[in-house]
Amino acid sequence: MDTDDECDADIDFETDEIEEFRRSLRKNDNKKPSTTVSIIEMANNIFSDEKSFSTHPNCCNLLLIAVCVPMVTVHCERGFSALDRIKSKFRARMNDDLLDALMRISLEGPVMKDFNPEPVFNLWLKSGSRRLFESHN
Repeated sequence: MDTDDECDADIDFETDEIEEFRRSLRKNDNKKPSTTVSIIEMANNIFSDEKSFSTHPNCCNLLLIAVCVPMVTVHCERGFSALDRIKSKFRARMNDDLLDALMRISLEGPVMKDFNPEPVFNLWLKSGSRRLFESHN
């Protein structure tokens, strides 16, 4: 058997696996998943069955990847917008750790109306002396 025949056999096996996977999905659920939540629920149902990985290993791996891939790019866009707000020309020398912390606060932190700055301000006051910067007009 040459290499081309081996490749065709693998493709046939994967096609058979996909068809069998589709049949098992139809048997378990008559409706197609239309939302992210229903896809995750479907994945949970499939992965709760221990024999799914042994009978449909390629389809299960593909489903794991599909569940991890974001459906929209809004989170990336929000991150770039936060980066533009935080790292301006006046903060060009900011180190990566501070940039990471400021972006996490901006993206995942509390809403400003719920934030009480007093404990943080008191901690900052107790942390030591400050340098005064002269403005260069």
